[in-house]
Amino acid sequence: MIIGRCAHLTAPVPGRTPCQYRNKCEFGCPFGGYFSTQSSTLPAAVKTGNLTLRPMSIVTQILYDKDQKKATGVEVLDAETNQTYTYRSKIVFVNASTLNSTWLLLNSATDVWPDGLGSSSGALGHYLMDHHLGSGAGGRIEGYEDHYVYGRRPNGVYIPRYRNLNNEKRDYLRGFGYQGGAGRNRGSKAADDIAVGVALKEALSEPGNWGCGWAALVKYFLTTRIWLRSTKTGRINGV
Repeated sequence: MIIGRCAHLTAPVPGRTPCQYRNKCEFGCPFGGYFSTQSSTLPAAVKTGNLTLRPMSIVTQILYDKDQKKATGVEVLDAETNQTYTYRSKIVFVNASTLNSTWLLLNSATDVWPDGLGSSSGALGHYLMDHHLGSGAGGRIEGYEDHYVYGRRPNGVYIPRYRNLNNEKRDYLRGFGYQGGAGRNRGSKAADDIAVGVALKEALSEPGNWGCGWAALVKYFLTTRIWLRSTKTGRINGV
């Protein structure tokens, strides 16, 4: 068991502050202590003057040139006006998570790629596996009532993947890891029997039981964005 992996700053960098232990990681960290698209790479790209963001837009297909044998841009539907726009580019990055990326590639089928753009094996749309939540275990720890926790650590503990590595092979593919943590709940046992009022507030302010929990590794996709590098200006555009 090792400390979990994270990308939090311990010292300030230009435009970003160190982690303040405010537990706002899932929001992309509004003050930049946690590395995320919202707080790090997008602001840096905006400062270059070579970034255009087009919100409220749905990429409906990736354009493919069979003579050049490469993607040449995307077709976009404006979610507010229902107008369709075409953007040309040298490079198209597909970062729309497991299901949406698959849908987009399937929707970009051509006579060259009848089973979906890039599907030479016919596997596109099959064998999908997104990160999942809910597989794990937890428990309550008795005792240690004279101990407590201070601050909000931005990370927990981690058991790395030790399956199907090197020469140690199992009868299944790939592997798994676990992450979790421990802490003391808020609210004494008395809070369970109080419905409302000052007594409930006081009971909830008391420390509760210690507990720990483990879950299969989970990752969240915070954005479903398509990036294009313009063929004319070299600008990066995001929709």
